[in-house]
Amino acid sequence: MYLDIANYHFNNRNLSKVKQSIQRGLEIAPNSIILLNRMQMINQMNSTIKTYEVEEQKSFEEEVTNYINNCWSYDGFTTKNGDQGEYDKTFKIMAYQNKDVNFVMNGKFEVGKYSIRTKPKLLYLTPNRDKNDYVVFKIIEINKNYMVLMPFKDEKLTGEKIYLATCKD
Repeated sequence: MYLDIANYHFNNRNLSKVKQSIQRGLEIAPNSIILLNRMQMINQMNSTIKTYEVEEQKSFEEEVTNYINNCWSYDGFTTKNGDQGEYDKTFKIMAYQNKDVNFVMNGKFEVGKYSIRTKPKLLYLTPNRDKNDYVVFKIIEINKNYMVLMPFKDEKLTGEKIYLATCKD
């Protein structure tokens, strides 16, 4: 019975519930080879998932560290449906080693600081004139040639993508 419950939770991708179900079964039948093997499998999966998450975060941190300090200019935009659209064509980010940033939005030049939150992959652009007037983007992808950002609106991701290329100047 506990194995059936565990299988149900496994099919719904809820590993913590799988583990709880198997642990309950092992309380009743501590020598069950099937439950012991299944618990070992779940523990290995959890270990693999955690290793992958750490490596993914480390890889993202390395990419951002290697490429963010550059000049980035607007190169395209897609809507949340994947259709080509329009965004602020003046949008530009010039990021520097010391977290200083110059950026242009809606034709307005700002001087400030940038910060990165690596786990949620967020880029904050904060103008010096008003620290509460910051903008936030999720970094979808970054490499030496381009960066893809997803803007936030009303504290929610819009699903839209802004494509930036390294400046040609």
